[in-house]
Amino acid sequence: MLRSRVLTRLECLERETKTHSVALGQLGPPELSKLLWEAELIGMTRRTIPGALQATPAELSREVTELLDRRAGLSDTIVSLGIPILEADGDTLRRRPRPRIPEVAGEDTVEVTATDRDRWAAKGWVDLREANFEKWQRRLRAIIDAQPEKGETGS
Repeated sequence: MLRSRVLTRLECLERETKTHSVALGQLGPPELSKLLWEAELIGMTRRTIPGALQATPAELSREVTELLDRRAGLSDTIVSLGIPILEADGDTLRRRPRPRIPEVAGEDTVEVTATDRDRWAAKGWVDLREANFEKWQRRLRAIIDAQPEKGETGS
């Protein structure tokens, strides 16, 4: 019953603010918000798991990037949570002044190596690179593989 009320309230807030959100900044580690947003963006472009698996990682990367370019409010919502968006080129980062990852107290600039970038992207950046969409397709295949056979009884 409470879930129903919360979902109704969230839908009203999204209509009122003309925004869409799946993760707030208070969920815990930034990785959780990152994963929820990546899954949502894939769902917004491909709608279903089979649809996401029919695309190549390059197509998913392009489609999600185009979605974020078309709907600027969407990327604004994500980065407002302190979750940067790493572009498909691996060099460009959409962000706000204080990203949650990396956690560097008292510094205005941070040196970034390729290893740092990959670690931070895995820990708390929405990652639009093809390699990340390959990971998502492996996750989605694992979900399908874990489903019980049709006709099998039980939960």
